[in-house]
Amino acid sequence: MASSVDRPLLGIALNIVGLAVFAVQDVVIKLLSDEYSAFQIVFTRSLVALVPTTMVLYITLGSRGLITWQLPVLLLRGVLLFISYTSYYLAVAALPLVDVVSIVFAAPLFVTALSGPVLGEYVGLRRWVAVLVGFSGVLIMVGPSGRILHPASLLALTAGLTYGLSIIMTRRVGATESSWTMSFYTVVVFAVLSALGSSLIHALDLPVGTNPSYAFLTRPWILPDMDDMALMILVGFVASVGFYCLTQAYRVAPVSIVAPFDYSYFIWALLFGYIFWSDLPTLATWLGVSIVIASGIYILRRELALQKQERERAL
Repeated sequence: MASSVDRPLLGIALNIVGLAVFAVQDVVIKLLSDEYSAFQIVFTRSLVALVPTTMVLYITLGSRGLITWQLPVLLLRGVLLFISYTSYYLAVAALPLVDVVSIVFAAPLFVTALSGPVLGEYVGLRRWVAVLVGFSGVLIMVGPSGRILHPASLLALTAGLTYGLSIIMTRRVGATESSWTMSFYTVVVFAVLSALGSSLIHALDLPVGTNPSYAFLTRPWILPDMDDMALMILVGFVASVGFYCLTQAYRVAPVSIVAPFDYSYFIWALLFGYIFWSDLPTLATWLGVSIVIASGIYILRRELALQKQERERAL
């Protein structure tokens, strides 16, 4: 098997494609968030995504594609992604898409900060400074009008943190596990946890409330009409493609190279947010996201420079 760090350009391309695909999904979910339960959408999406994921897994790897020696890590990765995406969807229900995406952009900063203690990768002083500067950009984005304590802002930060942790898990198992194997177990975890979460909310008989994020979480399931069911099915197929692309991206290239290209999603969020909801970023969002992106780019350039120095010393 080729080394997981041999193809950085492929990793970058897969990451960009995966995020573009997920941008379509996010628009659909935000459109559905006024009427349906988040867990209903996630469960339906997972069941639909399970079909093509299982088919491709069986065609490419056969029954051995279900065998893994790192099942606990894969399940933990699935749980982290479930928390990340669910938190993200709940935040999107209450805030403009571009604002939520801007906050979630902290994920690559979390990856860099955690790559040392979790992966044993060296993170020098300069990159630590870049991480701190990047987090200051996040604070600028969520600071105005007390939004730093807004539940949706906290949900977006949670999504960024848990997504960053899932990337670390992907990196740990990516050299030995197939992308489709990882995607399969992720989809299974999503289906199981969304069913359990919905059952728990039903058992507790929680009121729906008026907060968009809370209502999206606690709203009871309803039978969708044909158009909405078609959108939920579309989300499922989109998710299977997106999960594969993002999983494969972090298998074939280093985290430090792929993660900064998560920022390409900002373009899609800005475009779709304006087309569907006439949303435009505030001045604080522009300033904060610029700082976050600049920090991420610096971290990338610093990582590449260090890799070049290591190669030159090895010669």
